[in-house]
Amino acid sequence: MKRFRNLLGALFATFSILANAVAIDSSMQVTVVEFYNEALDHYFISADPAEIAALTAGTALLGWKKTDLTFQVIKAGATVAGSVPVCRFYGRPEAKLDSHFFANPDECAAVKKVFADQWQLESEEVFRAIPVDNTTGFCPADTTPIYRLWNNRSDVNHRYTDQTAVASQMIQKGFIQEGNGSPKNPVNFCMPIKAGAAPAATDGKPNCALYSNATAPVAGSQITLSAACSDSPTTLTWTGCSSSSSTCTATSPVPGIASYTVKGTNAKGVGTPVKLDVNWASSGGAVPICSVTSSNMGPTINAYITLNSSCSQSPGRYEWNVCSYTSPTSCSPITTCGSTPSCSVFGPTAGYVHYALRASNGAGAGSAAGVDVNWVAPTGGGGGGGGPTGQPSCTITADKSSLPVGTTVTLTASCTNNPTSYGWTGCTGLGTTCTANATTPGKKTYQLVASNTAGNGAPAYVDVTWITAGPPTCTLAASDANPVINTTITLTATCSGATGAYA
Repeated sequence: MKRFRNLLGALFATFSILANAVAIDSSMQVTVVEFYNEALDHYFISADPAEIAALTAGTALLGWKKTDLTFQVIKAGATVAGSVPVCRFYGRPEAKLDSHFFANPDECAAVKKVFADQWQLESEEVFRAIPVDNTTGFCPADTTPIYRLWNNRSDVNHRYTDQTAVASQMIQKGFIQEGNGSPKNPVNFCMPIKAGAAPAATDGKPNCALYSNATAPVAGSQITLSAACSDSPTTLTWTGCSSSSSTCTATSPVPGIASYTVKGTNAKGVGTPVKLDVNWASSGGAVPICSVTSSNMGPTINAYITLNSSCSQSPGRYEWNVCSYTSPTSCSPITTCGSTPSCSVFGPTAGYVHYALRASNGAGAGSAAGVDVNWVAPTGGGGGGGGPTGQPSCTITADKSSLPVGTTVTLTASCTNNPTSYGWTGCTGLGTTCTANATTPGKKTYQLVASNTAGNGAPAYVDVTWITAGPPTCTLAASDANPVINTTITLTATCSGATGAYA
């Protein structure tokens, strides 16, 4: 791995092409979509629509989910002046790798020559890029920097992003930023700016559009502002940062909104200033903002309702709580819900209850969002939450309390009072048994509410711990250990773990 890194460092030092302002028509662009696999702790990007669709649907490989981050690239085969092909390698599993690597032409040639036994070339050109100036680290006008972060581990994974906030997060986690330009902020590629080019001026004066390479940068980090201007300005005047070129580096020591402006000047005069507001975040980017709704705002006691959330900024964790209606900050976790965007809750007593959700992502936890639900006693019923007597009472057992992800657990219910229906949560089943599997490790709680003519019984729960599966361990037996030549024997493998293939 060290040899691979040394080679990349040498190549970055020699790969230097700086293009002038590049007009990249939208017809020559394609969107790269980022995915994340929690079990592997790996990132992956793709510009191939079929590949993106397969990963999104889960039909290609399990465990990959969109991060909701994208950036623009120049599509393969596009004729954009100054652009170069970007190749893609796959790290061979026999070399203890299982990852993809995107490289510029010099890197591509070197990796093919030196590391062919470890990295398999998948494509000479998956998309195209504009090289960055290796002295200044600047990208040409109309383009934005793409950063490459290496996970600094033997399993070798890279993350590619146009977000300085994301790059800062990765560095804080121990990733190493790779590229050209300043060693403090190297840049890997230059790609088209998402928002497009500036509109044309009608009076001959420069008309500019202003863009940032980060939408919610971390206070104290750096962003690059880019001005795309019509009518060839001879001078650009910035407010909020200092530069005389089409790009300007800015930072803010504190969170909050900061305004930046730029105006261009040519022989026809001074163009109209254009302003861009940047929301500097306290840490790691924008935190989630959520709202919560209930499937029933006035449910009858001894029943279930579903709480649903709608959140921005792609939360990675959901924390559900049940709170006092008169004191909404007095809360207790709803342990049966887990870290999921929806939650099923049971109402044993009449009255108002406040349910709250706090979602979090790499930037931190957002503010709590909640909903008030009024649980009511059945008309003519006993009130107070006691409900009818004779409901089922159940216990659940799991055939395995700890098992590898990708395998199946069977849950079995034992109930009193002859249930007529079984409502399982988290698994698939209609009767006394239910099966479940998981794609990510961790503890998961499964729930059952059984019902009969007297009503719903109290929920029953069981916890199952899912673990990362190790490689299978096998023993091999022959039907005849001393066979006669030209006859047939049968070899039988007995393997531990969830074996997916036999070679």
